[in-house]
Amino acid sequence: MRFQQTKEIIEHTKAFHHQLQLFCQQVSAETEQERLKMLCDYIARHERNLERALDKYESDASDQILEAWFDAVPDLVLPASLTKTDNLSELNTAEVLQIAIDFDDHLIAHYEHLAKNAMNKQLKIIFKNLLSMEEHEKRRMIRDALRLEDN
Repeated sequence: MRFQQTKEIIEHTKAFHHQLQLFCQQVSAETEQERLKMLCDYIARHERNLERALDKYESDASDQILEAWFDAVPDLVLPASLTKTDNLSELNTAEVLQIAIDFDDHLIAHYEHLAKNAMNKQLKIIFKNLLSMEEHEKRRMIRDALRLEDN
């Protein structure tokens, strides 16, 4: 845990989303399973859209908000499953979906911590909004992934 400005937190979160996107692109490129390829392509697009949403948050926020400091920001560490680079072609859709869910759960916990420990009301609102967005997007991703399984 360390001190960070809001803009650094947002940048780290965007990079975090980017890592899941890259992981899914790599799995998609290596697999022969059509449903897995479709799921990975979907999750990669989903993560790219979340990165863009964070870009918008960042561009719309005031300098005062972006430069605000947080004390004891937990490290945003990739789940171990995302650092796996061997046998990616052997993963199945359930495993990839679980990796994405674990990833989202980690981000949700991160946003909960930030909203709880925000120094002012405006920052609390921003991180509660990001928390709400992440929870909504997690539900949406699961719903859409399950639809792929039904086809």
